[in-house]
Amino acid sequence: PDGSDSGKPVVAADAVQSAGPGTLVWFTGSREASLALPEPFVPVDAAIVGIVDEVYDCEDEIAP
Repeated sequence: PDGSDSGKPVVAADAVQSAGPGTLVWFTGSREASLALPEPFVPVDAAIVGIVDEVYDCEDEIAP
């Protein structure tokens, strides 16, 4: 949740058409990725389906 890079890089088609470098995004893979694009069943492995506005970590709110 601190905004640092983690995991392996993923190349994804931009279904929302507004993601840019450094934008935190929500993506999907597999068959759902091909359905996220305007033309259905495009041969892609991953697609960006949303832009993340805010990340909320519920563990910060748990009292000891």
